[in-house]
Amino acid sequence: MTVIFYLAAQISQLNISLFEAWVLVGGATTVGVLSALPFGLGAAELSAIGIGTLLGFEATEVTAAFVIYRLLFTVPLALAGAVAYSRLSTAAGESRGAPYPDPN
Repeated sequence: MTVIFYLAAQISQLNISLFEAWVLVGGATTVGVLSALPFGLGAAELSAIGIGTLLGFEATEVTAAFVIYRLLFTVPLALAGAVAYSRLSTAAGESRGAPYPDPN
């Protein structure tokens, strides 16, 4: 997760070290998990902005990097989940067949 955020920060031209990225993502993830919101939406972003400003970065730069991070981290997982759901529901539909076997 830290490496993904570090790459997102590089894409958004946020000059951040790997250690600072680790602190920022670790803190944001912890707050997101403790908030019990799905994917920590909202809570993780706000804490990332707060931690980023404490580390000396502009709030807009951290926000841009975190949006890119969310896209790089969440979208592939959501697509994989949709594909898995589609395949499993298709396989379950094929295996249903008749409710009782034909005795003849």
